[in-house]
Amino acid sequence: MKIVDTYHHSVVSKYLMKILRKFKLLFIPIFAIIAFTLTTFSITEAFTDENTEKEMIIAKTVEYLKEKRVKANEDTLKTIANTVYEESQQYNLDYRLILAVMKVESNFRHNAISRKGARGLLQIKPGKAYCERRRGTGKGSKMPL
Repeated sequence: MKIVDTYHHSVVSKYLMKILRKFKLLFIPIFAIIAFTLTTFSITEAFTDENTEKEMIIAKTVEYLKEKRVKANEDTLKTIANTVYEESQQYNLDYRLILAVMKVESNFRHNAISRKGARGLLQIKPGKAYCERRRGTGKGSKMPL
């Protein structure tokens, strides 16, 4: 009985090896295509997740500003939310910290002016803003001063 099983096993093995030799050239490109496709989807998902997170945070920020009854149109709210997100990423800060400072300093009034002359959402003094802009740390900011 063992002789028959061994013989049967060797015939099957030889048959499989023959098939593998014939299709060896076919398996390598298929494997490469599958590996490339999986890698591409992983990279795409990473960028999609990042954009989805950004859009979610911006939407939450706009919703929060609406709840706080900020007097601004939808585009301005989106600009503020986008700027808060971008700056929080650039300076490695939590976007909620920036919103908290805005709430305390100006109560989200973009045209707020303090008794000491600080202006805007974050209550920046014009002289300080001018110095920072000249030093280069304030270049390109989209926030109104």
